[in-house]
Order: sequence, then C-alpha cells, then structure tokens
Amino acid sequence: MPSQSQIDFAYERLKFQCAYEADVLQKLNEDADILYKYGLFLENQENKEAYNQAVIFYRIAAAHDHYKAATNLQNLLSTSLVNSVGILRTSPRYAKIA
Repeated sequence: MPSQSQIDFAYERLKFQCAYEADVLQKLNEDADILYKYGLFLENQENKEAYNQAVIFYRIAAAHDHYKAATNLQNLLSTSLVNSVGILRTSPRYAKIA
C-alpha cells in the first residue's frame, strides 16, 4: 500500500490547469500560417502527389516555428503516405519567407 506522501505526490502530478490556446502559445507567423493552410488544403485532396506537395509547405512553415505545421508534417511522415526525399530542398536553410 502506498504511503500518504506517495498518494499526495500522485495527486499533485494529476492537477490540470485549463488555458486558452491563444493565451499560452506564441503568435504564429502570418506568412508561415498561409503556407500551413495551403498545405492543409493539399492534404485534404487525399492523393499521394498532393500529400508530397503538402509536406513541402508544412516543412517550410514548421521551419518558421509553426507548431501546427510541424504536427501535421510528423503525422504525414509517420504514416508513410509521403516520400521523405527532398529534405535538403526544403530545409530551414533554404526556406526563406520574405
């Protein structure tokens, strides 16, 4: 049987604080958000070529700290829906937003 201090510690770790996304997360770069939305549009086309194109836009947006694009990029890459070639062409070094 766990001790009272172990139980208290477990309850302390379970505490949850509700917060609005806009209050906690950084403001997204507007240009990166446009790239993300276009990648999302392409991803919704649901064909392999569109997925491969969406990855390019997600990579560039993620390179500019767009967390939603980074999440979608990871999901596409982990499901094997896209080829992971062409990383150098869309690396942050070459992904400049004006």
